[in-house]
Amino acid sequence: MNNNPDAFEGFPEIIDARDMFISKKTRISVLVTELKKPYTEVYGLKADSRNKLRSALKLAIGTGITVAKRQNNAPLLLALKNYKLTLNRTTIHDLPEMANRVHTELMQNVTVAAGAGLTAEKLSALQELTTNFREIIESTDYEFSTRKTSRKEMKTLVSECIHILQDELDPFVGHCKDTFPEFYNAYTTAREPKKRTKKGKINTEMVDISGTVTDSVTAFPIANVIITLLEEDSVFTTDEDGYYEIDELTAGKYNVGCHCQGYDVPENVKAEATAGESLVIDFILVPVNAALN
Repeated sequence: MNNNPDAFEGFPEIIDARDMFISKKTRISVLVTELKKPYTEVYGLKADSRNKLRSALKLAIGTGITVAKRQNNAPLLLALKNYKLTLNRTTIHDLPEMANRVHTELMQNVTVAAGAGLTAEKLSALQELTTNFREIIESTDYEFSTRKTSRKEMKTLVSECIHILQDELDPFVGHCKDTFPEFYNAYTTAREPKKRTKKGKINTEMVDISGTVTDSVTAFPIANVIITLLEEDSVFTTDEDGYYEIDELTAGKYNVGCHCQGYDVPENVKAEATAGESLVIDFILVPVNAALN
């Protein structure tokens, strides 16, 4: 269309449709570029910060147990022993809360804690690690949420572009067959449909199912998770953001399964989609060894 502006002269409504299509297509290109950016470094930073906080917290809990024993504080001793037991399987969002509670208890007994090896400087470092980890969680969650939003925006834009082509530009180009044959031929060739039909399906208004898969402990997205759709006898996988999408489905009931090596298998999710609906089904997987750490 950019190479044949003469074909649109004198047709203001079609020019508006063309310009709108080009604008949306440009935005789609921007979104595609953004979504291609790897976020493994961001998740790596999150993991590194979590590990440092856990290591510091483990030492703090150990000292706290010593403090509780020296003071014959049975409730504190019980609480700290429970923290020690659950530390490795505490989710990343609960980890800062645990660190804050331990820090508060030890600050109330700072002299005894220092005598057991946990100085005020080390307690301050624990608090700083906790604050930094909170900030990284918020930043990573925001970026992941932004990527999900971008995916949805791109999907909407693609749908709108298709409607502009089908409802406005295709009919207009049909009138250009004799007046602008080269443009007509180039356009119709580019628009030649790529047939994708599903066996036994009636061509009705489509629905889609999408979602994300995350680790229950780290809250990180999990890539290469197997997503199954029982009714379609189909298998899909999540990308590096833990995201999957199953489109071109007809309205009806669906049974969505999820499987990943190293994680407990969650129950299948049963859902019903009406024509034109987009279902969001997320999975949170529990590592098989979570209870053993």
